[in-house]
Amino acid sequence: ACAVEPAVPCADLAPAADVRYADVEQLVIDTCSECHNGKTPVYGFDFQHRATVFDSLANKTEFIYGQVESGRMPYKQTPWTDDQVQLLRSWYCYGGMREP
Repeated sequence: ACAVEPAVPCADLAPAADVRYADVEQLVIDTCSECHNGKTPVYGFDFQHRATVFDSLANKTEFIYGQVESGRMPYKQTPWTDDQVQLLRSWYCYGGMREP
């Protein structure tokens, strides 16, 4: 049987103690809310308000990860650094989507 690779690979993670949702949330707000906000929620994502960031991240982490890891997002902005992508991946792999 062959194994299917997860959409978010759980390898090369940041130390768990260094991974905080607040950092992930602020990164997403800073880099994504210009296009994904309550006024223009592209693909249904509202990253402008803290109350809606978690829901979008927790429900679509694999999709969001694929977009930032590939450099397709943030659109027409500086792509996320390897460390920023690692932060999102680490948060996800440590079970972050179960955080409030």
